[in-house]
Amino acid sequence: MAVKPSSFSGQVLEREPLGVTGASGNRLERLTLRDGRVIVSKRVSPQWDWISRATGDDGGVARMWSTGDFARIPPALDHATLDVETGDGEWTVYMRDVSAAMFGPQRRLDRPALHCVLEALAELHLAFWGEERPELCTLEDRYNLLSPATARRETDRGEPVGETISRCWEVFEELAPDEVGRAILALAHEPVLLAEQLAACEQTLIHGDVRLNNLGWADDRVVLVDWGERTGSAPPAVELASFLVFDARRFDVSHDEVIEAFCALYGERFDARALELALIGGLVQLGCNFALPIVLGRGDEAWVAARTELAWWGPRVALALEAWSPV
Repeated sequence: MAVKPSSFSGQVLEREPLGVTGASGNRLERLTLRDGRVIVSKRVSPQWDWISRATGDDGGVARMWSTGDFARIPPALDHATLDVETGDGEWTVYMRDVSAAMFGPQRRLDRPALHCVLEALAELHLAFWGEERPELCTLEDRYNLLSPATARRETDRGEPVGETISRCWEVFEELAPDEVGRAILALAHEPVLLAEQLAACEQTLIHGDVRLNNLGWADDRVVLVDWGERTGSAPPAVELASFLVFDARRFDVSHDEVIEAFCALYGERFDARALELALIGGLVQLGCNFALPIVLGRGDEAWVAARTELAWWGPRVALALEAWSPV
């Protein structure tokens, strides 16, 4: 990737470290510029970011910026991105400071708020409909994120996340119904099988990491940050499935109502097969995440929460597996 400096880097008067973003290890800073503006920067590199390593990301957000993709994102979505600087094996995303607009860890979504998010996402997907972007996160890379292969690689590097992923899959196997557990684990070991099926469906650009921690609301627009590592080509239903896995427990509507609302937004472009495959993929990509609070030792409440979610996911994915299964 070519080195591309940003005009912001030469305007910084003060830097306030904000720590790291989640488990990725990426560095956040609040910057005060010479003209008085306050913005936020996120510095990313596969050197320290295991998620970038897992998804094969070598600066997809920089490519999106340089090719004008951000300018094409519909007005309903506020991506907050101002510039992307590239360096030697790393990149820095400069953003408006939208921290006051973000939903935060306690926010729940009622029906109107959820519909606003789904409508904004549909506008994104329809704006890029039919486009394939092999230079961004691929379907196979997406499903490699929390795979046993990722766990082995990170363990070999001495990264604690590797052991955590391995333990999460062990607990997931305990939690999931036998038939579902076998199919999901088979795909977690060989995600290309699912990727090939989904690649035959209509593609578009998806954000790839839609969850409440990345969402907010400001000036009658949905704020959506953290573009890059998981942004890439996929059927829209892949976006929905990961959103459900991450946050359905924080919605004031049922999983089935969310799916029904999603389907209605795409009209004749709705693809029932893509939805079934994407729901299987939801567990391949993130199902072991249900086990994370258990692995982190959060007690009986964590077991109850995981079993409650899988009480919906297990039968629903079992139904999808009747149409296509790797085992």
